[in-house]
Amino acid sequence: MTAVARQSFTVRRAVTLLGALLAVTTAGRAAPLFVAEATNGVLTIREGDSAMLDLIDRTIERDGEFAAFAGTDFDASITFLGVPSAINVALNGAGTAATLEIPGINFRRDFTGSSEREVRDKVRDFLKSEGADIVARLRTYARARSAASVTDGNPDSNTASAARAVFFNHGLSAPATLSFDGETPAARFRRQAVAVTSRTADLTIAGRSYHANQYRFGANLLGVDLGDRVRLELPVHADYVDIEGTEIFGGGAYIAMPVQFLRMDAERAVGYRLTPVGGAQSRASFDAVSGAIVCYGGLVSSLDVRVAPSLIVSIINQATYHQGLPLQLQDFEFESDIEQVIVKNGVRLLTRLGRPLYLSGYYVNTRFLNDAAIDSYHTLGAGLEGRLGERQSLALVLESDIADGYNSGALRLEWNRSW
Repeated sequence: MTAVARQSFTVRRAVTLLGALLAVTTAGRAAPLFVAEATNGVLTIREGDSAMLDLIDRTIERDGEFAAFAGTDFDASITFLGVPSAINVALNGAGTAATLEIPGINFRRDFTGSSEREVRDKVRDFLKSEGADIVARLRTYARARSAASVTDGNPDSNTASAARAVFFNHGLSAPATLSFDGETPAARFRRQAVAVTSRTADLTIAGRSYHANQYRFGANLLGVDLGDRVRLELPVHADYVDIEGTEIFGGGAYIAMPVQFLRMDAERAVGYRLTPVGGAQSRASFDAVSGAIVCYGGLVSSLDVRVAPSLIVSIINQATYHQGLPLQLQDFEFESDIEQVIVKNGVRLLTRLGRPLYLSGYYVNTRFLNDAAIDSYHTLGAGLEGRLGERQSLALVLESDIADGYNSGALRLEWNRSW
């Protein structure tokens, strides 16, 4: 078997293995993130929905199964983002009065109207806009307890996904920029010129299991040399998350300025780079009545050491500060009190299987320094990257995040191009 044939066979086997691992997901689906359990002391009804406001609407208007409570007083306890009894609603028999309670933040408010519809509209308007500060406090309460928080506190939240993009886009040196077997590196590559990621995750919240899917498209649009060792880049991205039918949309961009203090070559076995970054990312979910714009900034340190002719060890350290800002979309107002610091420390082993093919394995520890439902998690990954001529490469990466109450698998396809 020729060298090229052996490499092709290795790639095919790796792709088959990655696909098989990603196909392993939970066998069944759990209840939605929003569930109302209502009782009038005699009858108890439990109903769920992927959209919080729709569920509250049905509860107040006694719609669907809640029609059994017609003409009677009843109380409803509502699970919010998997957190049980986060919201309580009490309604009178005539449907003209409702009391909304959020025990975790000591909030209570009465709503009255001439009909169930009028009471429903007042509660809905409060949750969508007038009470944006109250809902923000509810989200703060939930994100310290729920691995499904939209904005912060878990590996797929707004803050964590921003930090993840910075780390893998600018923390890991492109193999083509490193020197193997005493050779001079090729032209510098723009890391993740285009990347598509598919991620699945299993969450445990208050003893119940949930399943999430996330898809992200990213592109490194700008590359401007500011000198022989300094560069300016502009990565952008858009993403979509689905957690048991609850939809979340997002996108953002940041500016990075890699500064190459030491460049690895045939004689020098060490490379060192510092990359300051700054940008913004938004996440919003009308279903979860959650959203925020998060501005962030930080620094990435990348140290590459050639420990053997075909083996390079990289140590990557990153810290980013994230500050939330209010977000208004359509008739929704999302207040935010996000303030988070995320620290990532990782190591990668990179070897060259042949001139056009590289194999890597890495470990990353991520910590949220402020309140979070998942205050730290571990990432394990492996990837294959092949050169497509002198100016391009294609990479396939499999990774998993692991924490107490959370585990995920992700497949990332990257196309990289020299600048």
